[in-house]
Amino acid sequence: RANQESASAGLGTSSMSAVNLMEFDSKMNVARKSHQNCLNLMKRFWALVLKEEKSGATAYGKRSPQLIEEMVRIIDEYGKAVSHAGTEYEWLLDKFHGKTSIILSYAHFTDTVLNDAKTSQRLRREAAAIEDTGGGEMDAVEDKMGDGGSSVSSDNDARGNSARFMASWRDSIVGAEYLTLRNLEWRTQVCLF
Repeated sequence: RANQESASAGLGTSSMSAVNLMEFDSKMNVARKSHQNCLNLMKRFWALVLKEEKSGATAYGKRSPQLIEEMVRIIDEYGKAVSHAGTEYEWLLDKFHGKTSIILSYAHFTDTVLNDAKTSQRLRREAAAIEDTGGGEMDAVEDKMGDGGSSVSSDNDARGNSARFMASWRDSIVGAEYLTLRNLEWRTQVCLF
């Protein structure tokens, strides 16, 4: 009983049953797996585009019907995975509000999948404020599960720092690849609009 109470101390309740603790653990694992699935689908999509681009099969903007079908299938799967992960994170945030590990995991999701840096920074500041006030101490669940790869001490500007660093070395490291990527981005924009 004492172990359950210490594990639930930072989850927003004074006492948590083993069933609630298992529910938290299960939902957090589902949310993280959905989040990872989103990243894997994104990677597969762009790898497919890059492979087709390198093969020269896209000369004059023509793509094979099989490639287009595969791209559409991946985009559909991606949309479902984003929706599922978002729903799981929102449920966790609602049920276990004030839990820094959930807030940081959701911040990572909004940053890497939804590409919403402002919301991500706001969530990280919120988690930092909770930790500063002592409301988000590390408990047994966080020790067991980790923090989802997010860090509050990242000065909330890790994305900007990375972008500036890459811009300073871009030409010497990935000059040709960068130009190819910019060209592909331009083509994508032309096709979408």
